[in-house]
Parts: sequence; C-alpha cells; structure tokens
Amino acid sequence: MAIVDNMEKCYYNYVYLDPTKPCNTKVFGIDLIFKYQPFYVGKGKNNRKALESKGGSTNRHLTNTINKLIRDGNPPIIIQINKELSEHDAFQNEIYLIKHLGLRSNDGLLVNLTNGGGGLSGYKHTEETKLIISEKGKGRIVSEKTKEKISITVSKNHHMLGKLVSEKQYELLTTMNIGRKQTKDHIANCAKTKHKAVKQIDLKTGEIIRIFDSITEARKYTGASKISEVCRKTRNKSGGYFWEYV
Repeated sequence: MAIVDNMEKCYYNYVYLDPTKPCNTKVFGIDLIFKYQPFYVGKGKNNRKALESKGGSTNRHLTNTINKLIRDGNPPIIIQINKELSEHDAFQNEIYLIKHLGLRSNDGLLVNLTNGGGGLSGYKHTEETKLIISEKGKGRIVSEKTKEKISITVSKNHHMLGKLVSEKQYELLTTMNIGRKQTKDHIANCAKTKHKAVKQIDLKTGEIIRIFDSITEARKYTGASKISEVCRKTRNKSGGYFWEYV
C-alpha cells in the first residue's frame, strides 16, 4: 500500500518500554538510547500513544504484553521521541526504528505486526473486507482459559495508565535496579534452566535435528537467542527452529 502524505504537522512517534527490563539499547544513526527494553513503536497524533495501553489495539501481542505489565504493577513507560511531524515523516521514522530494533517474529525486540508505514489516518475497511473478517471468525472455539483472560479488564483509574513519564521519573526508574542483588533461589533457578538439555526441532518436519546439553550451548552453536521462551511455550520459534526441553 502506498503511503499517502498528510502535510498537517501534528504527528509524532512514540515507543513503549518494559520497566522490568533495564538495558542500554542504542538506535544506530541517531542520538537515542533506551534505558529500558522497547517493545512497540508507533506513530500518532492527539492521544494515540495512550490508546494502545487501554486495549484499543488490534495487535493482540501488544495488548497482552501491556495488560500483563499492568496486572503485575509495572505499567509500560511511554516516551514520545518526535513531534510536529507530517504523517509521511512520522511513518518514515517508524519504519527506521522498527528496522533497527527488529520484530520479535525475527528474533528482534518489537511486537509490531509489520515493518511500519501502515495504518493511514481515516482508513476504513471495505464492506467486502469486513465480510471476510467476519466469516473467518465464525465457528471459532474459544477455550475457557482464553475466556478467563478476556474477562480480566484493566481498571481505568490505574494511576499510570497512558501517562508519559517525566525525565526525572525516567532517571529514577533507570537507577532502581542498579546494584539490586538476586536471591539465592532465583540464581539457582536461572542456573538450573540454563543447564537443561534442549532439543532442536525442524519446523517443517518436526524431526529432532540435535540435542544440546544446555541452552547456553545451543545458543552458541545456532545463534538462537529466545530458546528458553520457546521451551516455555511463550513464543513459536527462535533462530528458525522449534525448541523443547529434553
């Protein structure tokens, strides 16, 4: 789809950060360093940056990530990194950021569904598209577990919901985990997980390619960075393979 420029300079770019994952991620080519792990990049105007965190997104991965953080008492940090842009420029910034931070579907950081540049302002589905979407949803069986998750709503009165964090608060959050010591049980559990044997499985055939003595060994040999998440069933693949604990 071609990008239609909107010359009205009222757009901006925004990024959602996970406050539970301190980092020092620099975006190549621009003077921007994220002190917490980014997980979504967007463009918008008015209050768009806050709508996603209220369940207003059709991206279920984004909604699930945000809702989990809020349920755990760690609402996402929302930062605005550009403002007073034309829609075209905001799209270009979005594409650039997504390219350099990467999609989780390709072992990157972001839960964005596309490489950016979509979602034109004022766009509406045609009646034909609406019919196709409707037909696809008919007859779908929803598990009790999924129903339970859907029934959990985020309180509109949450003190951090949709708020931008000031620079002072951002610096304070950055220093909170510095020097924090992990408990012995936590360290032991992490070590135990890393030393579990894992199976490298072909996605197409389902055949076991190789068994590694630990996740660390498998990561070094294959370059796959999300093996433990696949083993815990929180993602589908890593490094182009499926993984299971032995």
